[in-house]
Amino acid sequence: VKIGQRGIYSDGLLRFWKDKFFVRILGLDDNLEEIILKLGSQIDKRIKKEGKLPELVSKIPSDSLILGSIHFFHNQIILKNLYFFSDQKILALNRGTNCVLADFRLGKDGLKLLLIQYPDIGIAKEIQDSLKKIYLQSKPSDDNIFKIKEEKLLGMDSVANYLILVFEGKERE
Repeated sequence: VKIGQRGIYSDGLLRFWKDKFFVRILGLDDNLEEIILKLGSQIDKRIKKEGKLPELVSKIPSDSLILGSIHFFHNQIILKNLYFFSDQKILALNRGTNCVLADFRLGKDGLKLLLIQYPDIGIAKEIQDSLKKIYLQSKPSDDNIFKIKEEKLLGMDSVANYLILVFEGKERE
């Protein structure tokens, strides 16, 4: 839709960003489309300047990316709304972290990629080591792929100040 920057509307949900703001309007009734789009347009007009995509978004691969699935955020509460990972704050998300969550389609399977940029080098590796302990339950391993609930796999790696997590995998590849 032509609201904000990269506006998308589907099934009662309008999402767009403009300047430094991400706007998400959800209507739970089927006949609210006109109201949601009008409200979105009004918000769009009040935000005077446009912005550029956060640099972290450009690091997401475009191969097999599901269009419109990218979410940029900073804190745990937003992650919980987008994808439930844990009740604990084991990822140490805060205003200083940049996060991107995106969906991918590989064949008939879907994957979720969470890329986190920490402000300091070393934090990503510490978080990765902590996650390994949780999923390995004290069994030593250099492997970065873990079987979690419902026969799904979690893959992880850290590079410099980035933590990369891939959810919902069914095969190691």
